Amino acid sequence: MTNRFSIALCLVFVITLGLASRKFHWLLPELLGYYPGDALWAAAAYMAWKLLLPKSDIISLAAAAVLTSYAVEFSQLYQADWINHIRNYRLGHLLLGARFNQWDLIAYLAGVLMITITDYLILISKR
Repeated sequence: MTNRFSIALCLVFVITLGLASRKFHWLLPELLGYYPGDALWAAAAYMAWKLLLPKSDIISLAAAAVLTSYAVEFSQLYQADWINHIRNYRLGHLLLGARFNQWDLIAYLAGVLMITITDYLILISKR
Protein backbone atom coordinates (compact mmCIF):
# COMPACT_ATOMS: atom_id res chain seq x y z
CA MET A 1 0.00 0.00 0.00
CA THR A 2 2.05 2.94 -1.17
CA ASN A 3 -0.68 4.99 -2.85
CA ARG A 4 -1.71 7.66 -0.34
CA PHE A 5 -5.31 7.62 -1.50
CA SER A 6 -5.49 3.86 -0.87
CA ILE A 7 -3.88 4.32 2.53
CA ALA A 8 -6.37 7.05 3.43
CA LEU A 9 -9.28 4.81 2.39
CA CYS A 10 -7.91 1.99 4.52
CA LEU A 11 -7.52 4.37 7.45
CA VAL A 12 -11.13 5.52 7.12
CA PHE A 13 -12.24 1.87 6.91
CA VAL A 14 -10.28 0.89 10.04
CA ILE A 15 -11.62 3.91 11.96
CA THR A 16 -15.16 3.04 10.87
CA LEU A 17 -14.71 -0.57 12.01
CA GLY A 18 -13.31 0.65 15.34
CA LEU A 19 -16.23 3.00 15.96
CA ALA A 20 -18.70 0.29 14.92
CA SER A 21 -17.06 -2.19 17.30
CA ARG A 22 -17.82 0.19 20.17
CA LYS A 23 -21.33 1.15 19.08
CA PHE A 24 -22.38 -2.42 18.26
CA HIS A 25 -20.20 -4.26 20.78
CA TRP A 26 -23.08 -6.60 21.56
CA LEU A 27 -22.61 -8.16 18.10
CA LEU A 28 -19.17 -9.42 19.15
CA PRO A 29 -18.49 -12.20 21.64
CA GLU A 30 -18.88 -10.86 25.18
CA LEU A 31 -15.46 -12.28 26.07
CA LEU A 32 -13.82 -9.74 23.73
CA GLY A 33 -15.42 -6.79 25.49
CA TYR A 34 -14.26 -3.49 24.05
CA TYR A 35 -10.81 -4.80 23.06
CA PRO A 36 -11.54 -5.07 19.32
CA GLY A 37 -11.95 -1.28 19.34
CA ASP A 38 -8.59 -0.91 21.07
CA ALA A 39 -6.92 -3.23 18.56
CA LEU A 40 -8.45 -1.26 15.70
CA TRP A 41 -7.31 2.01 17.32
CA ALA A 42 -3.72 0.76 17.17
CA ALA A 43 -4.25 -0.44 13.58
CA ALA A 44 -5.48 3.06 12.75
CA ALA A 45 -2.32 4.48 14.31
CA TYR A 46 -0.30 2.23 11.97
CA MET A 47 -2.32 3.46 8.98
CA ALA A 48 -1.91 7.09 10.06
CA TRP A 49 1.87 6.66 10.25
CA LYS A 50 1.80 4.96 6.86
CA LEU A 51 -0.17 7.87 5.44
CA LEU A 52 2.40 10.32 6.82
CA LEU A 53 5.44 8.21 5.86
CA PRO A 54 4.34 5.97 2.95
CA LYS A 55 7.86 4.86 2.02
CA SER A 56 8.67 3.58 5.53
CA ASP A 57 9.23 -0.13 6.09
CA ILE A 58 6.59 -2.11 7.94
CA ILE A 59 8.76 -2.74 11.00
CA SER A 60 9.28 1.01 11.52
CA LEU A 61 5.56 1.64 11.04
CA ALA A 62 4.67 -1.13 13.48
CA ALA A 63 7.09 0.27 16.07
CA ALA A 64 5.70 3.79 15.62
CA ALA A 65 2.12 2.51 16.01
CA VAL A 66 2.94 0.55 19.17
CA LEU A 67 4.85 3.48 20.66
CA THR A 68 2.01 5.86 19.80
CA SER A 69 -0.62 3.55 21.28
CA TYR A 70 1.39 2.93 24.43
CA ALA A 71 2.16 6.64 24.85
CA VAL A 72 -1.54 7.48 24.67
CA GLU A 73 -2.41 4.68 27.10
CA PHE A 74 0.24 5.71 29.61
CA SER A 75 -0.81 9.35 29.26
CA GLN A 76 -4.11 8.27 30.82
CA LEU A 77 -2.28 7.95 34.13
CA TYR A 78 -2.00 11.75 34.03
CA GLN A 79 -5.32 13.16 35.18
CA ALA A 80 -4.87 16.94 35.24
CA ASP A 81 -7.98 19.09 34.84
CA TRP A 82 -6.91 20.57 31.49
CA ILE A 83 -6.40 17.19 29.79
CA ASN A 84 -9.51 15.71 31.37
CA HIS A 85 -11.41 18.66 29.93
CA ILE A 86 -10.17 17.63 26.46
CA ARG A 87 -11.02 13.98 27.17
CA ASN A 88 -14.60 15.02 28.01
CA TYR A 89 -15.18 15.89 24.35
CA ARG A 90 -15.96 12.99 22.00
CA LEU A 91 -12.94 13.55 19.75
CA GLY A 92 -10.65 14.04 22.74
CA HIS A 93 -11.94 10.83 24.27
CA LEU A 94 -11.50 8.92 21.00
CA LEU A 95 -7.93 10.13 20.59
CA LEU A 96 -6.75 10.15 24.22
CA GLY A 97 -8.98 7.66 26.02
CA ALA A 98 -9.92 8.17 29.64
CA ARG A 99 -8.52 5.60 32.07
CA PHE A 100 -5.39 3.48 32.00
CA ASN A 101 -6.01 -0.24 31.47
CA GLN A 102 -3.00 -2.54 31.20
CA TRP A 103 -5.01 -5.04 29.13
CA ASP A 104 -5.35 -2.43 26.40
CA LEU A 105 -1.61 -2.77 25.82
CA ILE A 106 -2.13 -6.36 24.67
CA ALA A 107 -5.01 -5.31 22.41
CA TYR A 108 -2.76 -2.66 20.84
CA LEU A 109 -0.09 -5.26 20.12
CA ALA A 110 -2.70 -7.54 18.56
CA GLY A 111 -4.03 -4.72 16.38
CA VAL A 112 -0.58 -3.68 15.18
CA LEU A 113 0.36 -7.29 14.50
CA MET A 114 -2.86 -7.79 12.53
CA ILE A 115 -2.38 -4.70 10.35
CA THR A 116 1.35 -5.35 9.90
CA ILE A 117 0.72 -8.86 8.62
CA THR A 118 -2.04 -7.56 6.34
CA ASP A 119 0.24 -4.84 4.98
CA TYR A 120 3.05 -7.35 4.44
CA LEU A 121 0.73 -9.71 2.55
CA ILE A 122 -0.45 -6.85 0.35
CA LEU A 123 3.15 -5.81 -0.32
CA ILE A 124 4.29 -9.31 -1.32
CA SER A 125 1.23 -9.84 -3.50
CA LYS A 126 2.26 -6.79 -5.57
CA ARG A 127 5.67 -8.26 -6.40
